Amino acid sequence: MKTFRILIVSFCFLGIFAGNSFATADKDGPKIGDLPPPLTLSKTIQGSPATEITWDKFKGKVVVLEFWATWCGPCVQSIPHLNDLAEQFKDKPVVFISVTSENENVVRHFLKKHQMKAWLGLDDHQALNQSFHVQGIPHAVIVDAAGRIAAIAHPADIKPIHVEEVLAGKKCSLPEPAVYTVDKSADDTEVLTKIVSSFAQIKTHPLSLDGFNQMVRTQAGTNLSGLTEIERKKLFACLSRFYACYSSGSFDAYKQFRLREPYAVGEVVASFFKEKATVKGLVLKSDEETLRFGWDFENGTNKIDQVNDEKMALSVVRRSDTGGELHIPSVANNWPKFAGAQCWDAQINYQPTLDDLLEKEGSIRFFRLEFFARFNSNANGPAMPLVFVGYWDSKHEDWMPSAFCHFLSFGTYDTMF
Repeated sequence: MKTFRILIVSFCFLGIFAGNSFATADKDGPKIGDLPPPLTLSKTIQGSPATEITWDKFKGKVVVLEFWATWCGPCVQSIPHLNDLAEQFKDKPVVFISVTSENENVVRHFLKKHQMKAWLGLDDHQALNQSFHVQGIPHAVIVDAAGRIAAIAHPADIKPIHVEEVLAGKKCSLPEPAVYTVDKSADDTEVLTKIVSSFAQIKTHPLSLDGFNQMVRTQAGTNLSGLTEIERKKLFACLSRFYACYSSGSFDAYKQFRLREPYAVGEVVASFFKEKATVKGLVLKSDEETLRFGWDFENGTNKIDQVNDEKMALSVVRRSDTGGELHIPSVANNWPKFAGAQCWDAQINYQPTLDDLLEKEGSIRFFRLEFFARFNSNANGPAMPLVFVGYWDSKHEDWMPSAFCHFLSFGTYDTMF
């Protein structure tokens, strides 16, 4: 019997390419309407001293508390948005506090290139993270002037109107976070064994690019009835580039998916690989060189080897938020009692950004493709549930990828979106 090393991963969990997502709340953690756990920080880099930061001293003020890290792509992507909010409410009784568990020197080095207007606190040993039951970052909690939790959200979803609502003592209109539970009746080994066993029963088979394209068209059915013929063709083309990227083992296919004009490699990816290249005495001068280095560095030959066509689902919906909840899998009817996703996103520099489009149009059409697959490094192991999400960019009249999420990591599998 073959044994597989398994990792359950959360939105941003100890990895440079981890990703963004939707707000979640642990069933046993603090909820909307509750008094928050004590606000204990080890030290502050910006703002009042840590000893002065307590909920009692914030009575009468609204506090936006964010959990983040320098290595988390979606966290870095949220900084300009939070800076705008902090600037807009700087003359009102609102305090923004960003908390990280990283080393102080790492944070100070990061601040040399990235301005943050929030107060910055250090959380040694993740004490505050644990008291708030934070499972994935970025993660934000809004506490009202009475000292109770008014909202739990992804920072990118917090708009000025939400802060204004809390300031006015009204119910915050942010959607309540998805709630998950952890089965405490069994230890981790037993829970993981059950998950592996159920996913091991899912049948998959090799699927060519032509076969995938045909299957997508078959699965589309009436779910895409609201699209024009051109929009349908462009969606199929986007999905085809995605599958070619992750199934061919070809750098050219990878590049066609990741580097399509006029888009560029995201800042987090570029900075990470340029730093690694410098150690090797290399200078990466172009986006293509950066991708090539990243492809080699991350062992880009790892690829989708087999697919299950019975549980594939493709849909297009319109939403007035960033679509984080679309990252939750629905094809796995017997999903285990806890959630988590490794989402590669925010790694391509799109202009206009998703936030810009939302601000201009009010709502965006998103696509979501879900299916089970096995990678060549795990061809004989359990199938892995995958979710691929993107949106319609009205400026360029094309579908833009926004996240590729997987929910179990087997062996040394890794890639970047």
